[in-house]
Amino acid sequence: MSQWNHRGWVQIAVRRGYLGVIYAGADVFDETIHYQEVYPEYDWSALMTRAWAAHRAVDYLYTLPQVDRGKIALTGHSRNAKLSLFAAAFDPRITAVISSSGGTGGEIPYRYTDERHANESIDYLNSIRPQWFHPRLRFYNGREHKLPIDQNSLMALIAPNALLLSSSIREAGGGDPWAIEQTYVSLKELYRFFGVPEKVSLRFRDGKHAVAARDIESYIDWLDIQFGRSDKTWENQRYYAYDFDQWKQNKNPADTVPKSPFQLASLLHERPGSASTPLEDWQKEVRKWTQWTLGREPEGLAASPIESLSTQADYMDLLLNRPEVSNGRRLNIAPYNALGDYQHGALYLPEKKQDATEKAIPVVIYLHKYINTGFDESMNPFIRECLERGMAVFTMDLLGYGSRIEEGASFYDRYPHWSKMGKMVKDTRDAVRALRQVEGLDADRIFLAGYALGGTIALFTAALDETIAGVAVASAFTPLRSADASMEGIKGYSHLYGLVPNWGYFSDDPSEIPVDFPEILSAIQPRPLLVISPEQDRHASLRDISQSMEMLKSIAKKRGLPENSHHYVPPGFNRFGSSSQHYLIDWIHQKTK
Repeated sequence: MSQWNHRGWVQIAVRRGYLGVIYAGADVFDETIHYQEVYPEYDWSALMTRAWAAHRAVDYLYTLPQVDRGKIALTGHSRNAKLSLFAAAFDPRITAVISSSGGTGGEIPYRYTDERHANESIDYLNSIRPQWFHPRLRFYNGREHKLPIDQNSLMALIAPNALLLSSSIREAGGGDPWAIEQTYVSLKELYRFFGVPEKVSLRFRDGKHAVAARDIESYIDWLDIQFGRSDKTWENQRYYAYDFDQWKQNKNPADTVPKSPFQLASLLHERPGSASTPLEDWQKEVRKWTQWTLGREPEGLAASPIESLSTQADYMDLLLNRPEVSNGRRLNIAPYNALGDYQHGALYLPEKKQDATEKAIPVVIYLHKYINTGFDESMNPFIRECLERGMAVFTMDLLGYGSRIEEGASFYDRYPHWSKMGKMVKDTRDAVRALRQVEGLDADRIFLAGYALGGTIALFTAALDETIAGVAVASAFTPLRSADASMEGIKGYSHLYGLVPNWGYFSDDPSEIPVDFPEILSAIQPRPLLVISPEQDRHASLRDISQSMEMLKSIAKKRGLPENSHHYVPPGFNRFGSSSQHYLIDWIHQKTK
């Protein structure tokens, strides 16, 4: 069974020996308004109404003697994947369902659909497709974690019937393989409880949102296995198969787990009459424990000097929508040059200087958020405005994103004593070193900027690398020792995303971590630091961030240092909108003068 606009799916199924059914459950043939007119007392939404239509199609199939009632499958793609999940959750007669690129409201948990993950957020869907879901869903705009259920709850209703979750690993906006794997891991427990763990499956593909015949044929392969028409075994390929307990037990016993925290407040509460701790000594200690937090970086060779830049792009540019600008030009550290451990990057330069006496160009290294496409066209406005201000922008894919998803999949098998965050910091430091070698760029005016994960990496990097001129971040952190239980907090880094496993040793007592973000911020002093914290960010405590920023100012005042830290609090949820981007760029531009 599939929807009216998926006739091609049914064609392939029929050639494979299935009876095919298409029904009116798509935009091009939609009877939902008529259903709602017939049943005005029900407040169902468009997608649930279409799911109800699928149930009526099953009613008809039950009247046909040639139908095997125990082998009825429903497929759907994009918005049709959402309704297919709804239909299968409320009708056990649908014994197998394939959800293909259903995105938000489909395979992806709502709590991982805010702007940090660059998926379609609840408020976005409610604004452009208000008819799809019930209006009460809008109450959770920006408060996704407050939903009493999530998509894994919905899909739990499908068990023990067969379920396949499918998406592209580099699908912009509509797919997030990391988030889908969280759903899969959660559902796997339930399917094990039912004794049928093989009936919940994953299938990732490459490419964009659309599917091809290769994908449909693979879907039918999966159905053949589920319906006993094939004795093959399905392989669930995962790209984020990280488990903290396994890491702790088998991979990386810590050499030294410190027992006493190293808290910034101690700098403000030194005994009267006692000699003040020199800031340099304090920062040296902070860097030592920051390095411990990131794990042991393996020894290696330095990359060759960057001799030239190229207009030849990486092969991924043919697949991903990389940023394009009209007020500058792009040069690549690729494919025959590389920075660090053979990493590629893109340098966006302002229009050529008219006067040969002009100063070298300042650079902003922009680090992206949790987005599976890596750096993409969503960065166009940021890059364009930086170029207008006469600043170059360098960006690259972070480990596990964009062109580097496959590279990140087996990271802890390859580097059991390091961390993904440590690798990201190393890559960023390598970018700094490479840019210092590029003729025409100002080696003394290299700034780091980033939103969400990118901002976190920028803070770690600047704390360890004193050559960085300044840092500007948005929605990048919350102090972990005091993080509210509703936030991802310390377990977000150590257990959920697998970014900083060493912090997991303190998950039961976050107050004991050896270094927290307030100390990391202090290691950046007295260099310029901008922190943007949205007023209603569900991932952070505005009060705790504000206290950290005030402590930085107090330390600077006590030691006679310039007060270079600045805190900007825009209204709204966790976002890096145009006004915040403009504020950040303007702040960096002022610091380059």
